[in-house]
Amino acid sequence: MTSHYLSLRATWQDRANAAGAKLEVIVFETIAAHLEATHPGEYKVTQHPQDFDQLYLEMALHRGDESFAKPAEGVLKNGDIWFDAAAHTFLKLENGRPKRAKQGCEPDIGITHIATGRKYFTECKQQNDAGNAHERAAKWATPSIIAAVQRKLGVTYHPLGYLFSGPMVTNPKYIREIKGTFDFAKDHLLLWTPDRPVAALCEWVDRAVIPVLTSS
Repeated sequence: MTSHYLSLRATWQDRANAAGAKLEVIVFETIAAHLEATHPGEYKVTQHPQDFDQLYLEMALHRGDESFAKPAEGVLKNGDIWFDAAAHTFLKLENGRPKRAKQGCEPDIGITHIATGRKYFTECKQQNDAGNAHERAAKWATPSIIAAVQRKLGVTYHPLGYLFSGPMVTNPKYIREIKGTFDFAKDHLLLWTPDRPVAALCEWVDRAVIPVLTSS
């Protein structure tokens, strides 16, 4: 590890400690900088990736609940949704014109291994010592959502990470709840303490994310 890399770590730590800095922005900037420093040009990191903006529609089609056949022109009306097999996407009629339909989930961070096209997504939640942010993140821990994400990506590995920060991760009550919910994928869980140690986040990426994206 070069001195240049260590100096970058110090810079990221200053940014992570900045008052009022939004957690998902810090996570995005730190992971992007870390991967570019250690694996230049090998990864693409994005905020709010739109890979799953039709996930609930895809799940309904997969279950066979709805055929999503396009209504006949004479009965087609605003709000109707259908699956366009040629474009392999769901469309919705809005103001008399078809547009891409959206009904799904949006993770906070996406990481793509460019050479293989493999992807990994992370949900980030920051909370004071009160609230239910961890419960709202739990949708990404349900078997049905995980299976739908894997099916969408065409993979068998676990493609989701769960990162929590703020005073909540120092409270034994919340720690027990979070670990109880995400223990099935504990390697993909990071409780990032309120001081936001950059080294801990980078080491988690090296240990939990990179092997998933690069394994054969």
